[in-house]
Amino acid sequence: MADSLLNTIISILEAINSGKKIDVQKKRIKSWMKESNLDIDALGALAELVTNKKYYSHIKPSLTFDDYHQFMIGYYERCFRENPQSDWADSCYSAGSSFVNWFVYLWRDLEVPRKAISDLKKLLAKLYIQGDEDLRRCIITSTLEHLFEHPQIAKYFSDWRKRKILRGAFNEALKYSNQLRKGS
Repeated sequence: MADSLLNTIISILEAINSGKKIDVQKKRIKSWMKESNLDIDALGALAELVTNKKYYSHIKPSLTFDDYHQFMIGYYERCFRENPQSDWADSCYSAGSSFVNWFVYLWRDLEVPRKAISDLKKLLAKLYIQGDEDLRRCIITSTLEHLFEHPQIAKYFSDWRKRKILRGAFNEALKYSNQLRKGS
């Protein structure tokens, strides 16, 4: 099923790239996002379809934030944990960079429920706490350091100082972002 779904999604992306006027039914996309046994490549292709304006504008009717928010959290979690080396899914470091862009975009959009921001922060904490040293390093360098380039976001994470396991990550990322802002 996963290979055929991946092939279906790739066909849709290729059709859009070739300029074909196609519509993808929202109901179909939502059913794919609910599948629990998707391989990481199918997840990556589906994430591209639902987050890239070039593609998601072909989904009819349009997806709402609530339609894809939990799916994207699951996608990022798997990318961070599995660190796939594939054509379709993000490695843990590219997921970190993409995650930063999404987080900042949502942070700035005042129509996005603040609980959604909290969900993302909780995901990072969970990944850091449960992760091995490689995953922790990835969370700090690909994600936190760049999130903290935005002082208000760094302030939002300041409660991490209260938890011994998160304190070091917070302090290291903050030190890096402060040096970056100062031009060091």
